[in-house]
Amino acid sequence: QEQFVQTSFGNFGHLLRLTDVAPHHRVLDYGCGLGRLAIPFSGYLEPEGSFVGVDIDKEAISYLEELYPQPNFSFRHVDIYSKMYNAKGGAMAKEMQRLDVGEPFDVSFLFSVFTHILPTDVAPLFDFLKRTLKPGGQIMATFFVLNEASLRGLEEGTSHRPFAFPIDGARIDNKDVPEGAVAYAEEDVRRHAADAGLALALFSQGRWSGQLPDAWHSQDMLVFTHAD
Repeated sequence: QEQFVQTSFGNFGHLLRLTDVAPHHRVLDYGCGLGRLAIPFSGYLEPEGSFVGVDIDKEAISYLEELYPQPNFSFRHVDIYSKMYNAKGGAMAKEMQRLDVGEPFDVSFLFSVFTHILPTDVAPLFDFLKRTLKPGGQIMATFFVLNEASLRGLEEGTSHRPFAFPIDGARIDNKDVPEGAVAYAEEDVRRHAADAGLALALFSQGRWSGQLPDAWHSQDMLVFTHAD
């Protein structure tokens, strides 16, 4: 429980540091799980602000609906297939079209989501995030990004993960459970974002590759904005 709370406020601190999130904002926590970010936001948001959590874990969503009855907090279940988390779910592209999250968001954030989805699901998720973002809004997401520095870490053996297996242009750790950890080439991340109408505005590289041991976070943290 202590680790859960520490991660909650640690991730909240990352948002405060890297985005323009404010107490009056409407925010989306995609991949909310058991509500780590709902904890700090419940004391941060003003009445005119609002929080929407989305997750594939139906039981977690039911739990959070009971835990946060405030009118400006709401939670949505999305039934997306994941061999690791939701083996009976549907296709990302179809479910993203069906998902209704209400009014667009000032800030959307995804902690450890793109690190667990396969290449075919990246474009539909980016499209959804752009479609539900206000003009001038921001999207913060964590990734394992493959670029010159991280590839050097893989070659030299300093990386915390080997990402030894190629899959559709990406790399994975475990052939039996592909969604366990997925790394994407930086140029592919930029391309998918651009195709959705988003631009990469900030890239803070993490410790995971072993090439930046003093970095203040583990996964790479990226912030996207409207490209138009």
